[in-house]
Amino acid sequence: MRWEDWIELDNHWPSYHRQKHERIVERGDRLVMVHENAKDAAQETLELLSKYLTKRYPSLFRYTSERQDAIEIHTTGEVYPIANSDDPLKYAALLIQDDLAIMIEGTDGLYYLQAGAILLPGFWRLEDKFGMPLDKIHTSGDGFPSHL
Repeated sequence: MRWEDWIELDNHWPSYHRQKHERIVERGDRLVMVHENAKDAAQETLELLSKYLTKRYPSLFRYTSERQDAIEIHTTGEVYPIANSDDPLKYAALLIQDDLAIMIEGTDGLYYLQAGAILLPGFWRLEDKFGMPLDKIHTSGDGFPSHL
């Protein structure tokens, strides 16, 4: 993976950011879900994104302290906690234009959707796919048994 181009933001970022905030107010916990066994992965996602974004887009993001325990968005003044965050995947999703899905390998060798922040979905809902194995996500809807 070319880490220098991991996440790209464009001039539409403010619009995406605004829309994501609106969707969280409207639908909240239906859009961001993290299974217990994916909490560390969600935290790591926020930490990695924060490190990347503050270096790649320093005119938009900065750490609020030398301890790097929070990230600030210059244009909005919003500050999101990083260290021991109460909702790391939500904050990670608000920093970028993309939605986030975390797949974790199960004991059967399959990868399952164990965490997600699908704030601007095109044609599927996180609540319908949460817990599904990767090979079923694109071919199934609700009703598939969850393997959490």
